[in-house]
Amino acid sequence: MGEQDKLVRRHVAVRLTTAEEQYQGGALPLKEGLARPVSTRADRSAGAAKVFTGDVETTGMRGVYVLMRGEETPVFRSRSGADAIAVFDSRELAVLYLQVAGWPDYKVDEVPALQLGPWLQQLRGHGIREVLVDPNCHDQQNGTDDSGCIDLQGIRDFSGENVLRELLAVAKA
Repeated sequence: MGEQDKLVRRHVAVRLTTAEEQYQGGALPLKEGLARPVSTRADRSAGAAKVFTGDVETTGMRGVYVLMRGEETPVFRSRSGADAIAVFDSRELAVLYLQVAGWPDYKVDEVPALQLGPWLQQLRGHGIREVLVDPNCHDQQNGTDDSGCIDLQGIRDFSGENVLRELLAVAKA
């Protein structure tokens, strides 16, 4: 736990919405923020979804991965000194982080694109200012981490796809 004490400032608990809460009233998502009622069997088919959304990945298949201890995510210190949370563009990088850190009480959770914007807004309400993208645990421990960083104060559009696009662009840079 000694290395964890050096890296983690505190933990914040932020609740992700459930699928039932997202799709109230028997509506399927058309695009984020839009919905249409389910009225026939054809409306519920995967082929019908392509008619409305085009050939895109379905919700839940795109997202980021975060470190969780129970219901809490760790808060780190960014290079600027602000409170930051870590997100990973692949499950493998998140698992590698936990292995290097030696944190057996943590797990990796996925935050789907649809939930990403509201989740980050809740974190911002808890004083989180930045998002570290694909941080390297070993480099953090040595004080040489140069992982990408996004300032939450600068994001104007918190729709999940927009935030996901920004995070993935930083991950690829």
